[in-house]
Amino acid sequence: MNYLFFDTECAHGRGGICEFGYIITDEKFNIITADNLLINPHIKFDDYGHKKAGIVFAYSKDEYYSAPDIMDRYDHIKELLTDKNNVIIGYSTDCDAKFLNYDLERFDLPFLNYTFWDVLKMYRSIANRTTNLKLDVLYSETGGAELMHHEALSDTKMTIEVLKKLLHDYNLTFTDIMENYKETSSESFNGRVIINDGSIFNYTKGGKTTVANHKILDDCIKMPPINVYSQVFKDKIFSIAPNIVKENFATTMAICNYTKKMGATFTLSVCDAHYLLVDEKSKIPKNRLRKGVKLLNLAQFEQLLNLEKDALLPENIVIDEFIGELPYNREWFSEYKKTHNLK
Repeated sequence: MNYLFFDTECAHGRGGICEFGYIITDEKFNIITADNLLINPHIKFDDYGHKKAGIVFAYSKDEYYSAPDIMDRYDHIKELLTDKNNVIIGYSTDCDAKFLNYDLERFDLPFLNYTFWDVLKMYRSIANRTTNLKLDVLYSETGGAELMHHEALSDTKMTIEVLKKLLHDYNLTFTDIMENYKETSSESFNGRVIINDGSIFNYTKGGKTTVANHKILDDCIKMPPINVYSQVFKDKIFSIAPNIVKENFATTMAICNYTKKMGATFTLSVCDAHYLLVDEKSKIPKNRLRKGVKLLNLAQFEQLLNLEKDALLPENIVIDEFIGELPYNREWFSEYKKTHNLK
């Protein structure tokens, strides 16, 4: 087993890789090979953003623009990232993976699927560190020779030294990291980066329907009725009291999905509902409700939809399954489950 450390530099905040630096080491961090691949980003450099962030590139724009482009570098990068003998490691590596996916999509190149480990996340999980987490700051604490920050190969060298210090300080091996700190890994699969936080899809955890989660919910609501299970509730409208929506994203997504599979419509407009989920904290003026609306608690909702007892409790909901039903996720999610042997 070897370790592949890599880092990228980009012409723009969203991508346009202009450097792909990498170092392959053995398990004792002895360097086997190293290189910094300059790449023509075929995109304008964000001079203003780089200046504001204090980023100074190691090479001139002419050197970048005269370098091979990502299509010419693709086979080399693919070989590095898909070699099963390489354990891939970086620093803030989710960003590097997203930059690479952006460029591969931009040039209609096949996505690369690989798992990688992030030294930044290791410092958060193992050292319980929340401040002064910039790579150059951590590297300065190793006492190593001065290196140029934001030069991909130099940043890769910094990452190695920072990792070695972490392992030394906490008496760990990298095998210990892989076995006990899986949350410091992520996966790039078919153009998306999956953060190892217990979910395949990226949404705000904690249960509440945040602004970000509301966007996902809105997309679920826009889906037409599916009529998978029954048409018993065709032309019927279901809704949930606002206080429940606010506090229970998983339950709201589940009810939205289940009711659509019964051929019904789901809305957040409680005044339109034929069936409305409420609890003891719900406060909805009667004059806002449709005449004859049926107010139901969670258990009654489960019975109405012919679900198992407690199926709508958040702890029993696999929210990925509902997010995976969204049109823009369906094909990707199906391929993910097939590749990872998931039902």
